[in-house]
Amino acid sequence: MIELDVLDPRRDPEPPYWRALVADAGRHAVWSYDLLRIAAWTSRHQLRLSVVHDSGRPAAVVCAVLAGMRAVSRRYASPGMARLGVPAVLVPSASAERGWWFVGEPAPEHRRDLLRHATRGWFRPGVLWLRAGERDRPTIPGAVRLTRPLNPVARVATPWRDVDGWYAALSQSRRADLRRQRRGLRDLECLTGPARDLASAAEFAALLWRNENKYRGGLLSGLAPSPPLPFPYIEALIGQPDVQAITYRDGRDRLLGAGLILDHPEWPLYWRWGALPVRHLYFDSYGRLIEWAIAAGKTGVILGKGKSDLKAALGAELVPSYAIAATP
Repeated sequence: MIELDVLDPRRDPEPPYWRALVADAGRHAVWSYDLLRIAAWTSRHQLRLSVVHDSGRPAAVVCAVLAGMRAVSRRYASPGMARLGVPAVLVPSASAERGWWFVGEPAPEHRRDLLRHATRGWFRPGVLWLRAGERDRPTIPGAVRLTRPLNPVARVATPWRDVDGWYAALSQSRRADLRRQRRGLRDLECLTGPARDLASAAEFAALLWRNENKYRGGLLSGLAPSPPLPFPYIEALIGQPDVQAITYRDGRDRLLGAGLILDHPEWPLYWRWGALPVRHLYFDSYGRLIEWAIAAGKTGVILGKGKSDLKAALGAELVPSYAIAATP
């Protein structure tokens, strides 16, 4: 028997099964119910979370923003469905990660049925599924009206015993550049570890906001919570035990650059980067990230979307993903 929990994180308490469900499924920190609640309260649009239960057990989760096609507003989300536009399936603040997942490995036809139940009543006039992979396309419920490629998601496997193995896999010129840049930063203190131990929320926020200001806007900006990232979200995120950071400080203890990593037993996600205008920090952070992943025994690291050519030069595989619009 199929049952459905439809949750508004602003008003509905965390389900008793949620924490174990997310942990057992190996999801990243952005699926914490506390973070979803903060994202919902600070969004321009209503956030909806659907959990499909099959035979009394959670089987699928779908997170969506009920975004209308309207002018940008500073108002908070209002109750109910948007009158215009389509629900966009995504998880807030993680554009490289899709907004739905399953428990276990259900067959493709069962996945389609679970998603159809999860989005019951949403098809007015349709649903936009963001970050769908090749395997996901046949499982999207409804009639697919439009499919468009998005920026691929880059990920690099880390099978080496140490970082020299990664260097050896790169081109000679890239390897020489990275080593030269590392030498040029030798006067800075660079640390990798739990984010909450390395900098304050205010320090992280200042650098993240600086970086976001460079990329604000875009065609899909109306479908996501309004930038910049809300401070309460950043503060709660770095308090999560599975969020790591790479930080650079100068001799005056100024935080010059910081990257945040959403840890995972196999595939951590390089979530956000921010820095003052100091040369080579951004490129060096990838070397530090991969060095950390190798030492921690990770299968690989997800580098996210954007800057595909650069990430490919660092040995990353570019995984295709799509935006799919479907109607009843």
